[in-house]
Amino acid sequence: MTDSLPKIEPKKATRSFRTALLLIVLAETLSFFGFVFPAFSSVATVITCLTVLVLAFVRYDLAILAFLAELFIGSQGGYLFSLGSEGGLGLSLRMGMFLAIFCAWAVQSSRALLRGEGLDWLSAMRKTGMLWPYLALLAVFSVAAVRGLSANGFADMFFDANGYAFFAILPAVVSGFLRLDPSRFVGVALAAVSSSVLKAVFVFYVFSHRIQAIASPLYVWVRDTRVGEIAIHVGDFHRVFFQSHLFGMFLALIGTVLAAYAASVRSRRFRCALAAVSLAAVALVLGLSRSFWFGLFFGALSVMAVLVWAKAETAVWKRMAVSGILAATVAVAAIMGIYAIPFPKRGTWISFSGMLGGRATSLVDDAAVSRWSLLPILNRAALRHPFLGSGFGTRVEYRTSDPRLLADYPNGMYSTYAFEWGYSDLWLKLGLVGLIAYGWLVHALIRPVLAIVRRSRLSYGTVQNAAVDPQAVVALGVLAATVALLATNVFSPYLNHPLGIGTLAMLAGWNGRMQKS
Repeated sequence: MTDSLPKIEPKKATRSFRTALLLIVLAETLSFFGFVFPAFSSVATVITCLTVLVLAFVRYDLAILAFLAELFIGSQGGYLFSLGSEGGLGLSLRMGMFLAIFCAWAVQSSRALLRGEGLDWLSAMRKTGMLWPYLALLAVFSVAAVRGLSANGFADMFFDANGYAFFAILPAVVSGFLRLDPSRFVGVALAAVSSSVLKAVFVFYVFSHRIQAIASPLYVWVRDTRVGEIAIHVGDFHRVFFQSHLFGMFLALIGTVLAAYAASVRSRRFRCALAAVSLAAVALVLGLSRSFWFGLFFGALSVMAVLVWAKAETAVWKRMAVSGILAATVAVAAIMGIYAIPFPKRGTWISFSGMLGGRATSLVDDAAVSRWSLLPILNRAALRHPFLGSGFGTRVEYRTSDPRLLADYPNGMYSTYAFEWGYSDLWLKLGLVGLIAYGWLVHALIRPVLAIVRRSRLSYGTVQNAAVDPQAVVALGVLAATVALLATNVFSPYLNHPLGIGTLAMLAGWNGRMQKS
């Protein structure tokens, strides 16, 4: 194994960015059209999924890119297009693309075996040490499904385990990355994250300026496609939270590291990285997500730990601090500017610093109180079967003060199998065995990146050395993003959701690609 990252060609990445951004804007426009005319949404779902299926047999790498682009923008459920009703036998665009990719991968793997050929993805997973922890985790999921089926019934078990089923796509993503041009991946990823942030900005503008003619259908569209949440916070400031802005958090960390180690502050690389971080910061401010801020903090802390270990010079620390502060300042200024636009109606005056500071330090709002009251109850429930877990679909009842739930449960008692405490959720359903298996897989996925970081210790010491070693810089950013994901999962469950699992699958794909390079 070479432990070397593929090189990125800026021109090719730029072309892919432009093409992907155009296609994503088109898809978003057609999605809104499908919201107005549901029959069109069904037709678009079928056509898109069939296109991805055909593409997977002709250009598997491009099919994987399309699949990942939807993950970057589709947020919670991937209902940009859908076939049928979500509450019935609905098929989201993400589900359809998942099935198309999985079927194509399975057919191609079967053909290779029948011809007596080796499987590239299997070889890559074995050589990088991912195979056995991956199989161990699948075995844990199987036990949790059986236990959940016997104790909790089919419906609760199925819908709870549905998110974990996304792990089945990991080998297919590894196979795709072995054929994928890394420059195209970077371009598509940047386009998808950028379009998601710009969409949130548009939503914020409409609601903060009370454009009622657009606000009502826009709210229902965002809600029904499960892209995110829109809620009034202070004055006319609306919190616009998209779950897929998890990738914005990753971009902020990776971009800050790239900016800090650019050849100079006048270089094109510094300007592009700073622009990307500023854009990501806009999403992190608009979402007002303390879970993302918590993850961002620990991601940054991991970078600082490496710098201390590498005995980095003062210049490196200054670059890091200036890059982060400048990007945050640009983002807040941009949001304040958008909020203050007088057309068609200026938002009521608010204190942005007070709002952000209050959100960061407040742990006593209704949702937070409910979350903290659930934690001891959840942990006590996990102690009933601490080693093997209670299985998928296990419900816990607790008293909630969340006004969104009190509307349907006036007495305050609420029973659910979906919890915001990510690791307690894993412990309850998978047990300590499951937590260990999951940790084993994460360790196997991050180990090649850690190897690059360890090997590149001297590169992190000065700006000049790191500027000529982009692999070390990217590895440090990826490490920070992984730490941020693991930290975010404390308060918001992403390790049992396609967004978090998809992130691990992409990391697995990069591992396979590094092994191939």
